[in-house]
Amino acid sequence: MSARKKDSNLIQIGYTMKPHGLKGEVNAVFNYPQYPEKIAKLRKLFLGDAEHPLPYAIQKIYSSGKKNFYLTAEGIDSRDKADEISGCKIFIPIELFEKTFAEKDTVTPGLLIGFTAMDEKKGTIGPIEDIFEMPQQKLAQVLINGKEVLLPLNDSTIVQIDKRKKTIMLNLPEGLLDIF
Repeated sequence: MSARKKDSNLIQIGYTMKPHGLKGEVNAVFNYPQYPEKIAKLRKLFLGDAEHPLPYAIQKIYSSGKKNFYLTAEGIDSRDKADEISGCKIFIPIELFEKTFAEKDTVTPGLLIGFTAMDEKKGTIGPIEDIFEMPQQKLAQVLINGKEVLLPLNDSTIVQIDKRKKTIMLNLPEGLLDIF
């Protein structure tokens, strides 16, 4: 999942897990394991929660399996220090993300936060508050009359994404918005 906090210039690209060994390495899972060579070249990451991520200089990242990697950060040189960064979200600047991982002419779901969701039949729905990536599909969270609504984002519902106007036109299933 790629998630971005509204009004932030960082996007989540993974998370850390438990320490590996005694010298400060941690297990990490990245959302883009299909690019292990790009992940291995990352030299600065932000670790922590979405509200207070801290910058870390990366000494080494290397693949340890399908989605898993080992990560060594500057100043993290013992198992105890590795424990301190275990369970953290991993962020990078959006500009770096777009250069490194985003496919040309596509919009990464996490970057849709703040876009206005619109339906072809109903018109403006509201701003996208968050994006959830499930195994089957992605869902956009929108508040309608104070209630959370999850809108499916897939090839059959997305009609058009306008990056300039920050809108996403959807063709939602009949009746989905009728109860709100």
